[in-house]
Amino acid sequence: MTVISQLPGNESQFAAGCELLRQPGTLPGVQATRVEVIGEVCRPYSRLRKIRITTPQRRLQAYMKQYLLKEPGEAHAAMMRERVAKDYQVTSTVCARFEAACPGLHVQRPLACFPDLRIVVFEESPGDNFQAFIRRHAYGWPARCRLTQLLEYAERCGEWLRCLQQLFPGEAPFVPEEMWIYIDQRLQRLIAAPESPLDETMREQIHGYFEHLTAQSKNPDLRTSATHADFFPGNILVDPTGVTVLDLAMFTQSSVYHDVAQFYHQLELLRLKPIFRPGAIRQLQQAFLRGYDPDFDPWNPMFAAFQLQHVTTHLHRLYRLRDLPLHERWYNRRVSGYHYRWIEQTVTC
Repeated sequence: MTVISQLPGNESQFAAGCELLRQPGTLPGVQATRVEVIGEVCRPYSRLRKIRITTPQRRLQAYMKQYLLKEPGEAHAAMMRERVAKDYQVTSTVCARFEAACPGLHVQRPLACFPDLRIVVFEESPGDNFQAFIRRHAYGWPARCRLTQLLEYAERCGEWLRCLQQLFPGEAPFVPEEMWIYIDQRLQRLIAAPESPLDETMREQIHGYFEHLTAQSKNPDLRTSATHADFFPGNILVDPTGVTVLDLAMFTQSSVYHDVAQFYHQLELLRLKPIFRPGAIRQLQQAFLRGYDPDFDPWNPMFAAFQLQHVTTHLHRLYRLRDLPLHERWYNRRVSGYHYRWIEQTVTC
């Protein structure tokens, strides 16, 4: 995560959060004597402040994450307060289970929660952001030792996901019909978008392909489990001692293939960047799947169905991004064209 210099924000709420951190009993097992703000990161739906916490025993660095309100009104504010409390509770539970059962595989450790301020505090975790690490070291022809390290990290990401699903298995089977509703909503918006090559005929072909995939799925393919729902290299820290997964705000129950296909899809997008060799990215994808399940079948129909969902979702997101610099618009057109070709070739083969 890149920390930028301090920016103006909601000073009173962050100051209140810092004051609460200094109160006895707020932090587990320690008493904060000083809390300093040392930087800020702005995101579309949240604001992060990096802080240094001083206790009689040690100093630690942490992040105060404040959820931003998307709309006015007390109902929405109350919903966001509940979301903050849920984020803290879920992350605490998952973190504790991983620490007890999965050596070298971690979840960012939560320290405190202030729902009225929409703030959660997390201890800073060691490691490099895996997305940034890939961009720095996988471009061109990476050295053999560096490629080996990249593949080890990708494999560990697969292991983390396997452990999550083993620790938190689902009970009810997955319902593909609900998945189609999600996909179809985005397809209809894309059909209505200007300059979109999608039409009603293609939508019907996509629906037929989806029905074909789900008709092949047996009961084991409809297994559910805990789902991160934003599982990609940018939400993972890596170092030689293990991996740490961040941001469980979208944590839910879904198909066991949701996160697998999302991570695989995000790596696939890197293949479209000219600085990366497709062969190197393919090795990362294979290492990730190997870590998740050495016997994983990439032709599994539900895995293919989730690839369709992630491609459609990303295509829909690209069409909503209009006011961008020229080079970003050019890249988005390149990615959109790739997605359209992928859809056309996949559903008509």
